[in-house]
Amino acid sequence: MTSEQEAFDIFGIWKNSTTVLKLTMETNGAIPETMFVQVAALDRDASQASFVVPRTRPLLLRDLAGASFRAGKRKLEVECFDGERLTFEEVVERPKESRIM
Repeated sequence: MTSEQEAFDIFGIWKNSTTVLKLTMETNGAIPETMFVQVAALDRDASQASFVVPRTRPLLLRDLAGASFRAGKRKLEVECFDGERLTFEEVVERPKESRIM
């Protein structure tokens, strides 16, 4: 398990580096929804994080109070108190193929 403080530290790193994240949202057996987001704002005192979809710019506000967190390599899983599961994964660009001449 990861503490809320550690999770918000990870969100802070992603915010400061403008990392693009793949967000998968699973809600009570529904079909998972996936989108690409960036961290827009954090309010540690209120346990809230805002995310923006880079191309279309809608803002997603998430209340993470009471959630449990699990950090992995380039990944953060959040299980919210209402049973919703959020998985944030860093989007890693593929290296450019080198041309042999």
